Amino acid sequence: MPLTAPPKSADSKNQVFAIIRSRGTAGPLEELAAKRKNIHIVVTDIIDPRKLDQAAAEVSKVTAGSLDVLILNAGSAWPETRVLPPTAL
Repeated sequence: MPLTAPPKSADSKNQVFAIIRSRGTAGPLEELAAKRKNIHIVVTDIIDPRKLDQAAAEVSKVTAGSLDVLILNAGSAWPETRVLPPTAL
């Protein structure tokens, strides 16, 4: 039997950020975020460094500039974003 952990958003002490490209396809996520106030949806474009800066500022407002874990579940092969230092996110 595989071991599974409860989602991080199940613990209200955790702040969870969903970085998405469009709210148009985020129906189930929107529903979950409506139930769990610790889920924050941030719309951005990961290939645009300026928009990433805006997303980072939005996250920073909630976290007071501190972030414990970042999981980037998207990819980009654009030269502008292929190699970003952690401080860029």
